Formats: sequence, C-alpha cells, structure tokens
Amino acid sequence: TLPPFTPYGKAEFDKRVKAETDGKPYADASTHCWPHGIPRVMNSPYPIQIFQTPGKITIVHEVAHNIRQIHMDQKMPDKVPTSFLGYSVGHWDGDVLVTWTSNVQGWISHGGAEYSSHLQTIEIYSAIKDGKGRQTGIRHEAVLYDDESLVEPVRIVQTWSRLGRLNENEPLPILECVPHIFAVRGTATPITPGTTFPYELPDT
Repeated sequence: TLPPFTPYGKAEFDKRVKAETDGKPYADASTHCWPHGIPRVMNSPYPIQIFQTPGKITIVHEVAHNIRQIHMDQKMPDKVPTSFLGYSVGHWDGDVLVTWTSNVQGWISHGGAEYSSHLQTIEIYSAIKDGKGRQTGIRHEAVLYDDESLVEPVRIVQTWSRLGRLNENEPLPILECVPHIFAVRGTATPITPGTTFPYELPDT
C-alpha cells in the first residue's frame, strides 16, 4: 500500500519508479556512502546498539557509521542545521521513551517514497517483556509528518529482539561503505575499479 501522498509526493514517487523501470535508478544517499537518513535508517535490517548516558541516548547502527543522538529533556532548538538524521530530542514517560526529530534532509527511503525536508517524526520506544518481567526486545512506533509529501501522517510499527547486554555478545561490527556504484549524470551506475568517469557531487 502506498503512503497517502500529496500530488508532489506522488510525482516524486512516480519519477523514481519510472527510473527503476527504465534501468536508470536514481542515486540515493547510500550510493554516496552518506547516512541513510530518517526514517530509512530505523527500518534497516542491520543490528544496533543503544547507549544511555547522562542527557543523551545514542543509537549506533552496524552499517556505515550511522549514529543517532537523542538529546534528553531539552527543547527543540530554534535553529539547527538540516542533516540526514535530523535533530532529536526526547523524554521518558514512565518507562517509555518518546522522541521528536526535526530538521531532516529529505531523501529517498528503502521503499522508494520521497520525504521532503518538512519531515518530522514522533517515535515511541517501549519495552517488550517475557512472563518473568525480563526485557526481551523493544517495540518501536514511528509517526511521520510531512505536509509537503503526505496528505496525512504515516505510522510504522516494528519490534526489535534483544540479543544481549553490552559485552555479552561479540562486539558490534561496523560495515564500512566502499562506493562501487556512483551517480553518473544522476543515475546510479556500477563502475569497474580503475575506470575514469565524470562525477559531480549532487546538491543536497
């Protein structure tokens, strides 16, 4: 089912579908080894580690050094530079973590839906526990608001299984991103090592 697109959002989605169909897919953030962005990075299949320190929660993703920082018990700053992962503030509501992310650089998601730089997200993290009260995972709910791309908010719910506490398992490996697909005239193009080709860094 497609998200409830505005005419702009649907036009952007259709352009990307046509490019894929024509064998000339658009180069997305991961093509350039840039951060995957919100909400894409939170829907990624790669493992994560979550660290809680005074005033901050940090989410470290296995792939390509994607790191999210949630600034706790703060107001959203009036002026924050736009970035792929945006700026996140959060607070605890009992044992439930609630976060708000803004100032996100619009880009393509895994599913091909285009979100604009108007995107804001509310995320709710709640513990999943077994019959003995032991935490076995996290329920992650994200609500996406984007008045430029979406007619109404989109809700995404997923669950994450707990693999262990810090140092209980193997260290989280970091998958380095080594470009072998480059944007050539706006199209994601496989390049053989040693090949010379025209390349322009796109304006984000």
